[in-house]
Amino acid sequence: MSNENLKNAIEDIMNKNKVNAPKRSFDDKKILQYESDLLSSNVKIEHSICIADLFPGEESHSFGGGDFTRVDYALSWQNWQEQGFRFTLTNIKYSNSKLLIECPTQFKKDTITLLPAFIESLANKANQLMNK
Repeated sequence: MSNENLKNAIEDIMNKNKVNAPKRSFDDKKILQYESDLLSSNVKIEHSICIADLFPGEESHSFGGGDFTRVDYALSWQNWQEQGFRFTLTNIKYSNSKLLIECPTQFKKDTITLLPAFIESLANKANQLMNK
């Protein structure tokens, strides 16, 4: 076997055995870390809030890079299709929900900055439920 053939054979084997895991962006990793932290804390309370409600006075700010604003979207922590709790983003006008991790990049970037406020809102809700 020539060096070229050996090189091609090795390359074929490497390609066949390559891990097919999706490459995650920094934003994806951050979202998954927040989800992991909530899950490891056993937070299983459904919570949804309009993004504009997280920052009163900033309702008209553009969201997701398009014509929509913060008033048009809700962020949720919910049992997604009975497969476990995940962050979801919903276009309120069209009732169109999607896992946050699967949203376009600009939506993820805009949402990541809101996650700490959302988690604080979720903690307040959990506190209210525990004190009833």
